[in-house]
Amino acid sequence: LEGADATTDAAGKNALADEIDGVLDRILRSANAQSDGKYLFGGTATDTPPFAVSGTDAQGNPTGFAYSGTAEASRALIGPGQTVDTRYDGSTVFQQTGADVFDSLIRLRDDLRANASSATLTQHVGNVDNARNAIMNSVGAQSGTLSSLDAVSARISDLKLDSDARTGEIAGTDYAEAVVRLKDNETSLQATMAVTAKLYQQSLLDFIR
Repeated sequence: LEGADATTDAAGKNALADEIDGVLDRILRSANAQSDGKYLFGGTATDTPPFAVSGTDAQGNPTGFAYSGTAEASRALIGPGQTVDTRYDGSTVFQQTGADVFDSLIRLRDDLRANASSATLTQHVGNVDNARNAIMNSVGAQSGTLSSLDAVSARISDLKLDSDARTGEIAGTDYAEAVVRLKDNETSLQATMAVTAKLYQQSLLDFIR
């Protein structure tokens, strides 16, 4: 916004342009962030950096950024027929049509150095805001995913506690006593079946008679 101010002179605009170069570098590092050695914003291509500088100017400043990941998000199965996105298509996060954060910042930087009009710079600032909002929407979706994963993690912890408790019960069982009880039950069952058979046979004889 300061760069779009009509009172900002050329030197001030050049200083802001230099700051934007630093911002671009930070965004590039964020776009190539890793977790557990895997890139977060390369979609299913998790082993190589998804973003790279595609061109530079005479001073070595970036003039473009290329995405080399996939258009498909990487997903994890968290339940029967239930998946969540774990690694995202970076182009939909950072380079949406009309909300490309790299392109918007590059255009703003270049026009600051060109001492462009306030109206032109204001338009670029609006494009940067659109890109920021697009990124924040993606962050919101990721937060929802994290909430789902937290719920699954809590459920798994509960199941583990239940499993540990049952394992403890089994481990504390007196197997000798359990075998004796089983034999007693087996004997009782056999006796019951024998009596039932006799009653059934008697009833059949009565029926024949």
